[in-house]
Amino acid sequence: MAPQDQSLYFTLEVASSLARDVISTRWRRSIEDILMDLTGQPVAITVTNYPDDGLSEQDMHPGTSLPTNNAATNYAYYTHMDIPTKSAMHNQLRFVGPASSDVLDEWENEQRANILMHNRLNPRYTFEAFIVGNSNRLAHAASLAVAEAPGESYNPLFLYGGVGLGKTHLLHAIGHQGVLTGLAVLYVSSEQFTNEIINAIRYRTTEEFRAKYRSVDILLVDDIQFIAGKESTEEEFFHTFNSLHEMSKQIVICSDRPPKAIVSLEERLRSRFEWGLIADIQPPDLETRMAILRVKADLLRYRVPDDIIAYIAGRVQTNIRELEGCLNRLMAYQQLHRTELTMDVARAAMTSLGNDTRETRLNSKQIVQAVAEYYQISLDAMCGKQRDKHIVMPRQIAMYLLRQETEASLLEIGQLFGGRDHSTVLHACEKIDREVNINPSLRREIVAIREQLLRE
Repeated sequence: MAPQDQSLYFTLEVASSLARDVISTRWRRSIEDILMDLTGQPVAITVTNYPDDGLSEQDMHPGTSLPTNNAATNYAYYTHMDIPTKSAMHNQLRFVGPASSDVLDEWENEQRANILMHNRLNPRYTFEAFIVGNSNRLAHAASLAVAEAPGESYNPLFLYGGVGLGKTHLLHAIGHQGVLTGLAVLYVSSEQFTNEIINAIRYRTTEEFRAKYRSVDILLVDDIQFIAGKESTEEEFFHTFNSLHEMSKQIVICSDRPPKAIVSLEERLRSRFEWGLIADIQPPDLETRMAILRVKADLLRYRVPDDIIAYIAGRVQTNIRELEGCLNRLMAYQQLHRTELTMDVARAAMTSLGNDTRETRLNSKQIVQAVAEYYQISLDAMCGKQRDKHIVMPRQIAMYLLRQETEASLLEIGQLFGGRDHSTVLHACEKIDREVNINPSLRREIVAIREQLLRE
């Protein structure tokens, strides 16, 4: 009679076939050995991904990239640092029983927290969770291509667009993909880069600083526009860029405007940013906004009728973060009032919670100041009599925004600009209104100014 099989069997469920293949080929034997040491019995591990288990889209929670009991998460956030040794893994594993998905929970939670803190990648920002529409199709396709073959094409990749449109989401998605395939990934904001170079100079640790930034496989830099005019930062980033580019390491940069519009940026940096691909992200159209809300509602397990989805999507037209915030606030409003979700409730929530964006009013001084700062012209020039083209257009944009965002009359707006009459203001407003519909670049500039005003 053959001896009874005393092996313990474990199944690791992961989020993708790529994670399954990598863990099966690189880590399975090590994990089996560790578990055998802990249990004193032979161990066999099977690695599967969710689609192989026959789960439906509804079962999988669309857009969720990090399931709670997902051993691949461990791997995805570990490989950009040193691969843990067998003894290190042994010390951090806790055996709780055969065929239990809790076997790696303690190790997973500790390492994920440590590594996310180190690399600052947001686990929610993955390619799977990114909603693709006409407004972001090129940026998404380029980001996906870069993630699949870093350093081979589109280097650098320069993404630009207004606040809350998905630039940072794509940066993190590229980072996650790189980490999953074992690459060294570093995400940093321009502010952090600047602070680190200042500290490196102060404490004489510039060599360590350079080693950190020039030894990565993928460098992701957010809000690059803020290094403009900072000489030491620009100098160091120039050399970092050259070093990485010469080694065919991938560089991905985000900004709220294209390189040519970053006024104080050094020309040598501007030209390098234009070496690769420049892709813009525009405000999402109605269909994309509705899709984003639907995915968000599904993730929250929140049933929202289609007409209310359409209503919210119609109210918030430029900012995805604000769009998602509306849904969260609507959910909170309904729960607090313990009422059925109807269109009247949605309208009340948007108004009572201060999120009816069409009723938001700003004062005239804020708007004129914001436009002047965006185009880097003085208030005196903006409100004076000069007719230079680089001043006339910002002046007309300021008039247009004042007309839309305040209760000021045409005559009152004209008084702010050197006593111009109401017909001049009307002409400016009508001109910008026409241009916004046919000029994507102007539309993005106005969106950026509006978003800056909302942040103040």
